[in-house]
Amino acid sequence: MSESPATEPTLGQKALATLACAAVLAVYIGLCVLFGVYVLEPFNAWMERREGIVYVVCVMVFGFAILTMFGIGAAIAETTWGTFAPTPKRSATGQTHGRHAGWHTGKDAEDADAGRCPKCEFGYKWDGARCGHCGYELPAQADGTE
Repeated sequence: MSESPATEPTLGQKALATLACAAVLAVYIGLCVLFGVYVLEPFNAWMERREGIVYVVCVMVFGFAILTMFGIGAAIAETTWGTFAPTPKRSATGQTHGRHAGWHTGKDAEDADAGRCPKCEFGYKWDGARCGHCGYELPAQADGTE
């Protein structure tokens, strides 16, 4: 398995990924149209001749087939994008499941600039220097400014 890159993709990588996704999706849409013409259209004609509950079940199967086609297209686009413009994985710095999932122990001043507490990541009780949720306070600056 390849390691995730340390930096965000460049503009050139994003442009290449966009073109690759467009090409792959154009081919996929063409295949979906052919599938629709040769499989779904005859199924639709057959389905319209059914009565009652059989018709309802057929419509549900038909709708599920179309939704599945959209989902497969989205997965193909995501895979293509990841191949041409991989994005770095964010490391989890706290518990990843359970009641305290996402709890961060780091005390980065950069996180405070984002409008959230750098420790618990709650934003609604963070005033920029002190968190009313967990009680964390930013350490005083070395030059005496805050």
